[in-house]
Amino acid sequence: MISVRVKNIAVGTVLFFGFASVARITEGQIVIPAPPVTALAFSPHGDLLAVGSQQGVTLLHWPSQRIAGHVAMPPSSVHAIVWDTDCLTVVGGIPGESGYAGLVQTQELESLLQPKEAESVPVVLELDDLKVRASDVIYNAAWSVDHQRIALASLDASVQIIDAKSRQTISNIEGHSSGVTGVCWLSDDVVASSSRDATLRLWSASQGSLIRTLNHHTDQTMGMVRAPLSDSPPVVASFGLDRTVRFWQPLIGRMMRFVRLDQTVGTAIAWCDGGKTLAVGTRNGHVLKIDAQQAKVFQEVTVSDDWIVSLACNPDGTVVCGTTTGEILVVEFR
Repeated sequence: MISVRVKNIAVGTVLFFGFASVARITEGQIVIPAPPVTALAFSPHGDLLAVGSQQGVTLLHWPSQRIAGHVAMPPSSVHAIVWDTDCLTVVGGIPGESGYAGLVQTQELESLLQPKEAESVPVVLELDDLKVRASDVIYNAAWSVDHQRIALASLDASVQIIDAKSRQTISNIEGHSSGVTGVCWLSDDVVASSSRDATLRLWSASQGSLIRTLNHHTDQTMGMVRAPLSDSPPVVASFGLDRTVRFWQPLIGRMMRFVRLDQTVGTAIAWCDGGKTLAVGTRNGHVLKIDAQQAKVFQEVTVSDDWIVSLACNPDGTVVCGTTTGEILVVEFR
């Protein structure tokens, strides 16, 4: 990893109405993983930020941005980081060869939050390997509402449902014709997945059987996330190479609305403001804010000349994004 000192420099430009300020991660020696920054995720309370790259995971205190610790990784790239109430989940792998998924338990993470001197040595945490079988990268993951099962989306076109306690595979779902890019739980037994085959599909987690296919995207679907609001039925956002961001109620097979991006492609999405807005990163280095109810871009800011490859939203509304060149940028929308 590279140790760099970055000053707090405003680099953003407001393109639509509204206001946003942008700053690089600041204050002292910050360890920035090798580019690109492939994963960003805030802890449930927003006091830790996990940063993933080809060289592993670094944990930062937030908002101080001091290094809290590192997660020891096997020789594989990190593609997604998912927080649950009981653990931190890291997934990735070696492209075209194997997938990886590992956990850090809550009790280990709690040690990072204990008061320490500013110059204390960062903690190194070990991952508990789930020993999943996949012939390509694990692209994303999602925990069930009861915190007992984890769904893993793989570029080998499969979705695996794993029992977190026994580590046994409940279902190995195969039905997509191309890599699976996103996964989320819609109920105790229904899992939704997005794929490069341009579809979203709903599955029975216990039976592994197909429930419904949604095929409104006209090109590869690159990811999906469920809104944190307790909607009934739940709402999901997806984005694809067709330059759209789409909002769904998948349980009833309904595409509610969509936003077409102007002359760019979305590369990362994250729900903000409790599910009222969606942040979207793009290939041309912009971050957009979309009103989920109106399906309207109401803020757009230029943050980089590079692709935005990862996004995370703090409970306080701050958006953090990672670029292909290893920058971690903070966007405060006002």
